[in-house]
Amino acid sequence: MSRVTRRVSVAWPLRVLATVLLLFAITLIPADGAFALGADSGRAKTKPWRIASDGLGATKLGPLNLTSDSLPSAGQRIGAPTKSVVTSAGSCKAKWKKIGLTLTFVGPGPSLDPCGSEGRVYSAVARGKRAKNRYESPNGLRIGARSATIERKHPDAQRQSKRNWWLERAYSSLLGAEFGVVQARVSDSRVVGLVAVAGAQPVAIGSGEAGVWQGPVQGDSSQYSLSMALRPGPALPGERVGSIDYELLDCGGSLTILDRTLTRIHLAETIIYGKARCVDTGIITIVLGPRSGRWSYVGTSPDDDADEPTAEITRSELPVDVSDRIDPAEAGNWQGPVLGDSSNYHVELSLISGPATPETQVGQIRYPELSCGGTLTYVGRTHNRVVLRETITTGTSQCVVTGEVTISLRTGGARFRYVGQDTLTSDLVRP
Repeated sequence: MSRVTRRVSVAWPLRVLATVLLLFAITLIPADGAFALGADSGRAKTKPWRIASDGLGATKLGPLNLTSDSLPSAGQRIGAPTKSVVTSAGSCKAKWKKIGLTLTFVGPGPSLDPCGSEGRVYSAVARGKRAKNRYESPNGLRIGARSATIERKHPDAQRQSKRNWWLERAYSSLLGAEFGVVQARVSDSRVVGLVAVAGAQPVAIGSGEAGVWQGPVQGDSSQYSLSMALRPGPALPGERVGSIDYELLDCGGSLTILDRTLTRIHLAETIIYGKARCVDTGIITIVLGPRSGRWSYVGTSPDDDADEPTAEITRSELPVDVSDRIDPAEAGNWQGPVLGDSSNYHVELSLISGPATPETQVGQIRYPELSCGGTLTYVGRTHNRVVLRETITTGTSQCVVTGEVTISLRTGGARFRYVGQDTLTSDLVRP
């Protein structure tokens, strides 16, 4: 056998074997042509992490449980974060740079570590090149997709701004408004990020943001100032976190938190006294620094066509209590001459110290010279005032049956203000 013949006889079975192996390898190639050669090269084949929601908020992101996971448990599911820090707002921000994911955690109490086992997910943000094709919305919209596909994937999507879409919304009876449960961030006609907001997860007001903020209001036809109080610690969306008084307008009310970013807090304002002089409801946005900030207001009433006022505000480190109550300093007996009426008479009233609930009686009132009197029921309060409803029960022919009463402490006494058919005031002192 010649050398050439022998070479051909050896090469022939090798070629057959190579052909068989090649055909076998071809059968292993996925239909989309992607090979799983390690975590990074298999990214296109790996099933994206899908956001899930339950109509109240985002509940899942791939293996993550957005309603119950803490930072330690999230680390067990997807690995340790690249970095985690407690922010000045009291939240915990954890980043997984290799997968383009940031989770924000908040703690249920001001003394608890939001980065610890007590923290819970508030939001998840997937963004950047490393997040491309790793994540998708409930309807399959992926990071990297053209923005033109948003409405095809989510027909009910709502565009909030040039770069932000709400893909899924939820209505909160606490907020009285909708919020974006699943959101898409857009840039250069591409989806560059997805945001999942867990339902009624608490957000926090930092100790450096709490206190009493004051400043003159601009951009309105009237000249007045505001005094706004915020208490520190976490709060659920829709929970009361403070109050506000518009001093020269003689109106004010409660503030409930809607949401926040690192530097902005969004609050819902509900006027509880002076409703005839101020719009009932509105949205307040505050951009806060350590000692100063910027306040802005947008009315939500259909009848509110006024300008959008703003204010430069400064903070005083004062304790803030938002609970319903009659303070000990407000309780007890008060009396004083009434101003604003053609008749000369006095008012005498007494208040009971302690917790209070709306529509419960907390005191009594009488006008001796008019031979009328009645009860005081609790309506609400701000940090500066307690708001009461006066109901005349004796001498109804001499006095208007119902009216609004506010009492605010002053140096050496208190200020009484009545609004009914007329507006009356009195500088109260202890008898």
